[in-house]
Amino acid sequence: PKTRGMVYVKNLPHGFFEEQLRGFFTQFGSITRLRLGRSKKTLQSRGYAFIEFRYPEVAEIATEAINNYIMFKRIIKAKYIAPSAIKYDYFKSSVYKIRKENGEKEWTSSHLMASKLNVDLANKLMTDDDQLKRTKKIASK
Repeated sequence: PKTRGMVYVKNLPHGFFEEQLRGFFTQFGSITRLRLGRSKKTLQSRGYAFIEFRYPEVAEIATEAINNYIMFKRIIKAKYIAPSAIKYDYFKSSVYKIRKENGEKEWTSSHLMASKLNVDLANKLMTDDDQLKRTKKIASK
């Protein structure tokens, strides 16, 4: 909604992930949405995050408090994004959590899923029909 306040935080230290961000920023007020920027290929943190607070006033206070804050030898920069300045969905991402068969949650992306599928296809055992097709194809060249 347009009545929510957002904060853009950058220069986050490694190891400061979604759970830690949520725990740290809940001291200012209730968080409605949170997104940590992650790499599609490695799923590592890219060092920035978008945090949406229920009230814009809380977001402004959090921005003032956290801007130029030193955390783990890094200077954290924060910028308030006013409700009128929100141009698109900052929380849309190609990196998402999936639940594995054993119940654990794991980060993944469409890029990783596609590359895993290609590796699985390349490593699968060939059947007799596949071997026959391959020999015919090589013989026709």
